[in-house]
Amino acid sequence: MADTIVTFTSRSLQEILESGGSQEWVLNRRNARNATYLVCARNANGDHAPGPEEHKSGFLLGKISGLGPGEWTPERFIIQISEYANIDVADLWTFGRNPIHYANLEDLGINLNKIDWKPVGSKPAAKRPAAPLRKVPVSIFDTAKEMIAKQLGIGVDAIEITIRT
Repeated sequence: MADTIVTFTSRSLQEILESGGSQEWVLNRRNARNATYLVCARNANGDHAPGPEEHKSGFLLGKISGLGPGEWTPERFIIQISEYANIDVADLWTFGRNPIHYANLEDLGINLNKIDWKPVGSKPAAKRPAAPLRKVPVSIFDTAKEMIAKQLGIGVDAIEITIRT
């Protein structure tokens, strides 16, 4: 049975620590509940706060303290951690496109005897302001409306797209 959840994340170490864990994940609950450790590997191609680590390298090891609803998407999970350690494992992420993988710490080449644990801050993370709206070219909406209209067999003028923030 896997003792570690490995995430492929574009969030920075600071963002993970401020949130109290790595979040917005779709998890296999049974596997996640049995995990003791979290390992984060750098996705340098993501759209969050970049970190200095090399793409696919492992940079954080955490002791899982619980699972909770994601801050922005309650159907997704935050993997909460109580302690963490900085690690530097080159090319750790070898698991494909799904950004969650379940593994054993030993198989990842991480030796717990060499880990210097630090507590994660006990103060609750402050809510981040909503991300600024992105300007989306009108052609994306036109394309979407055409696809929906075609699928439903109705006119494009009958389709309205509403965005709520």
